[in-house]
Amino acid sequence: MKIITHDFGVIECRFTDRKNLALTFCRFQEYYESPEFKGKIFTLNEYKDWYKKQKNGQWTYSTDWGGFNIPKEALIPFLEAKFDPLSKRERRFLKKIKPYKAEYIIGICDGNKEDESIIRHEFFHACFNRDTNYRKIVIDLYKVLPAEVVSKITKVFTDLGYHPSVFIDEFQAYLLDGGDYLLEDIPELEHLPIKQTLQEFVSIGG
Repeated sequence: MKIITHDFGVIECRFTDRKNLALTFCRFQEYYESPEFKGKIFTLNEYKDWYKKQKNGQWTYSTDWGGFNIPKEALIPFLEAKFDPLSKRERRFLKKIKPYKAEYIIGICDGNKEDESIIRHEFFHACFNRDTNYRKIVIDLYKVLPAEVVSKITKVFTDLGYHPSVFIDEFQAYLLDGGDYLLEDIPELEHLPIKQTLQEFVSIGG
């Protein structure tokens, strides 16, 4: 794993393969934003059993998810030994990032063009969580979206398996770099100024 430091206390953890990336971040990420496991103590096998029920019995986590993002608070119960035992991957990860005192952590995989898009997507999460001006702009713009659009956004992220607490964060990240995923499901967004406004803010660095 290679670590790259960025502004605002953000560190980028680059892995060489998606399976190792996914199994390292799985419990950290799902403790932070899973609709079923957020804020709970759980084993990897418990999570796998639940996930496979959502996926017709298949464990497809490492192919479904190619990027991860968590605030440092998501790691507290792991550091306090509440998730005991930790996996070898989890122990190795926590030991390696300890010297960096990161406020926000991104996990991605080096690779092809798809991975570059994932990197941008994860950085928009970091921007939302670490830049208070940007976060305020996102939230203010979200609040004035038409009710029918918000209803569709809620359905999209519920179906994708996110906890409601991160819907707005996921919305802005997918809107700015999600392979037009949201526009396919919510074409009305194409005619609203929110995407252009956020792109302009990001392009000038806030």
